[in-house]
Amino acid sequence: MLNKLIRFLRDYPWGAILIAYGIIETILKLLRNASASAEGVRWLLEAGTRVDQQKAVPAGWLIAVIAAAFIGFGIFLGAYIVTQVRLNRSRSKNIGLRTLDGMFDSTAKIRSSLWPTGKKPPHAFTTIKMRHLIHDDLTVTSSSEYHVRAKSMPVHYFVWNTVPEDEALPRDHLLEIDFRVRDITPERDFGTTYLQCANGPRNKEVLVYFLPILQPEEDVPRIIEVSYVWPGYYLRLKEREELCSIDLTKMRSEERVDLIELEFYLEPGTGKRLICERTGSLEGKQAPPSVARFKHSSGKDWEGWKYTVRKAPAEEYAVRLRLEGS
Repeated sequence: MLNKLIRFLRDYPWGAILIAYGIIETILKLLRNASASAEGVRWLLEAGTRVDQQKAVPAGWLIAVIAAAFIGFGIFLGAYIVTQVRLNRSRSKNIGLRTLDGMFDSTAKIRSSLWPTGKKPPHAFTTIKMRHLIHDDLTVTSSSEYHVRAKSMPVHYFVWNTVPEDEALPRDHLLEIDFRVRDITPERDFGTTYLQCANGPRNKEVLVYFLPILQPEEDVPRIIEVSYVWPGYYLRLKEREELCSIDLTKMRSEERVDLIELEFYLEPGTGKRLICERTGSLEGKQAPPSVARFKHSSGKDWEGWKYTVRKAPAEEYAVRLRLEGS
């Protein structure tokens, strides 16, 4: 680019001088100093050129000045364009974020209107299963099953949420944690979708909708699978214990749940051992967590714990996790 500009100045000196003069004249006119500009340009031309065999030859320093003027103008123009593009993107992003926040607020209002606080839920859970695979960097791969039936009226949705501890890495959007939800009811062609109603960096809440609507006359529960991968979800385990629970009171599950199953497995090769102790309600039919193994898709066995509660009334069932040297 610079070499081409130098060749242009050498081959067409008068043209380059006229272009430079026009640029400088325009700028100085905008500054309302046209007369001074004419004198300045005249001096520049006289001092920076010489006539050799009836041909004007620009001095090297004049070529450098003109090249610097072109380059400076190009840099200024490029910087201006980039700044405007970034500004427009920032404005569009802010508008998009405000739009999303408005959608979350609207969804939360719909939820509160259809299912006010204190009102008995129109559905019941027959089974709740949750499996956490804890990777060596304390990322979690979570998979849960919710077996849901309608009681006395059609059911549009149920509420799902996750709230990791403050040590977990913040994530702004569900796509960043590979959030997925699907209906896995055997031998049924059901679907599902969701609307998000809360979106903090460590607080995700969605309404999981049944497609079609869950009806009281259905003979088997709908089975909804929810999965996600949250980086650093269990970073608290580096220095302290962590509690993990299923709180049926917050889920407003007022009927007994036939089966609650919590599983936690640690990736092999971490040099640590996962310890799991019961710390929640002792209601229902249950025993302390027992040692278990999980066959990972990699072919390796992950060691961990399984905690089971049967005929569980509306209580909070929790375990305390910690890591120890192996």
